[in-house]
Amino acid sequence: MNTLMRFDEFFESKKIEIVNESNEGVTQEMFEIVEKSLPELEKLIKQKLGASINIKAKIESTRNGQVIKIYTDDTSVIKCLGSTIVKTLFQEIQLDFKGGEYIEKENKIWFDPKLKYTHPYAGSNGTDFVWTSLFFDLNKNKWVEGKVIF
Repeated sequence: MNTLMRFDEFFESKKIEIVNESNEGVTQEMFEIVEKSLPELEKLIKQKLGASINIKAKIESTRNGQVIKIYTDDTSVIKCLGSTIVKTLFQEIQLDFKGGEYIEKENKIWFDPKLKYTHPYAGSNGTDFVWTSLFFDLNKNKWVEGKVIF
């Protein structure tokens, strides 16, 4: 009998565990706490990038409950880059923090920071942004950085 688990089976088992950690989602009260803390997140981003970026938040409903989405508008990031060659490389650049899911046993909200971009006449893509993950600790009312990617 082969007792080794295939990679895809292992991944699926972990994926189910992660999804099941989240309860019915964030509440309006949680959202208001995170929204009030956005200036602190903007400071963390400025420390890493040396540029100020205005971010926004909203609640979205998903099949797993409500989540918080953190994002920028279409022009906020690209304005930071000036009027150099960047305009020929990118049409839009946005921050889009995926996740925003409440992890009940840790009393934290998990985010997956992403940078999305669109090329003029050539499609779009995305990549991790500053951290591989970011948490908002509801016990301490503060941002907790995950692994820094640069």
